Amino acid sequence: MMIPPAAQAAQSQLPIGGDHGPHDGVDRLADYLRGYPYGTVVYDHWLGWTLRYYLWDSQIYVAYFAAPQALADDLHVFGRTSPRFIVFPANESTVRIERAINAEGFVLSPVLATHDRRGQPTFTVYRIDAHTP
Repeated sequence: MMIPPAAQAAQSQLPIGGDHGPHDGVDRLADYLRGYPYGTVVYDHWLGWTLRYYLWDSQIYVAYFAAPQALADDLHVFGRTSPRFIVFPANESTVRIERAINAEGFVLSPVLATHDRRGQPTFTVYRIDAHTP
């Protein structure tokens, strides 16, 4: 009687413990970001404590931003000092943020996409680069 559920659990098919639900993939994006040096900044608007939890033992600074213009203002002052990234959930558009940071001379470059167990996209990590004409 326990063999079918045990087999499902062994294949991560049961929503117990390891199922992150809408945050599936956050562990993979944290592993990716850990490869960057001290001083790297990851801008966050959507993940909050979840991203901080997965990056707690890294040298990555997680910076919350409330609005696209706040992010653009921060990039204007500090954007060329260290590697910068932003994480978008799959259901969020980049348009408003791209518009704000483009005005300050920055662009988004996708570097990592994560997917859930069913193959559906969950997050995209973008590197924020200074625009070079």
